[in-house]
Amino acid sequence: MPLAGLARKRRRAADEPAEPGAEAAAPAAPVEVPAPVEGAQVGGVAADHAPVPAVVNDVHVPVAGAEVAAEAEPAVEAAPALPPEVLAWLGGPKRNQSYAPDRKRVHRIGKEKPNHACWNWALWALSDVAGGPSREDFWSYVLNPAAQKELPATMAGLSQEVVGDLRALTGRLNAAGLASLVPAEEPADEATQARARPLMKEMFVKLVQLNGFEVVEPEAAAATIVCQYEKSGYASFPDHFWIELAGGVVIQTVPDRPLEVGNESTKWHSADGRLAESAPEYEELRVPVAALKARHIEILTAAKVAAVGE
Repeated sequence: MPLAGLARKRRRAADEPAEPGAEAAAPAAPVEVPAPVEGAQVGGVAADHAPVPAVVNDVHVPVAGAEVAAEAEPAVEAAPALPPEVLAWLGGPKRNQSYAPDRKRVHRIGKEKPNHACWNWALWALSDVAGGPSREDFWSYVLNPAAQKELPATMAGLSQEVVGDLRALTGRLNAAGLASLVPAEEPADEATQARARPLMKEMFVKLVQLNGFEVVEPEAAAATIVCQYEKSGYASFPDHFWIELAGGVVIQTVPDRPLEVGNESTKWHSADGRLAESAPEYEELRVPVAALKARHIEILTAAKVAAVGE
């Protein structure tokens, strides 16, 4: 039976350096992240942590304290938003060089945990506190009916209703010949890719929602959570995740490299970006959301504050 894991076996993972010998960025000074605040909310959205410091150009700069409510309240306040001056900085001129061989101009922001991957930035805002299902746990669970006797760690708190929805999704994948983790002998043909595409989108939307984001129409979005997967890999694990903001701002990371803020030319496997020759082999899934997490905003705001006076 065709297997989603094909892409994991043969993909040119974006969670690895773009080319052998790519120069590593200078190591960032560690960021001391305060302990999580259980149930706390910032502007009506659950806060993963108290305000965090950031590292910009390897300089450790703390963030001025922000108020965090002691008790969770109904989500009636406006969701936290990036201040206009931070948005202007993110979309403005860049002074740093990317770690990638093309040396494109970017803003470079150090990570407390260098090994945090692309999906962790997009879904958990560089946190070790699970904000919902991880990429690995979610895809492995949905694609493998044999593993559904118990929930993986990052999915343990899901309601029976949600679990039922996920198992129904597994049923639809199985009916389409896509629910399997056994390596496929041949890449998916175009007909199989066409069957996989809407189910991959459904899985990705569910993953984003279960990580606490409100999915909205594109015109109402504050940001877009994006992933891409190799089309020949059936219902494959996504290779790369990132966040996009209006104006073509792309914010992404890979393990052991800093967080980078660039434009659409810094996207991987993209016709207008990096590794353009492989763009036809990849599918991009986009989920517009009403707001980023409070921790995303704290990290980006802190980076802008640290960058003043460069």
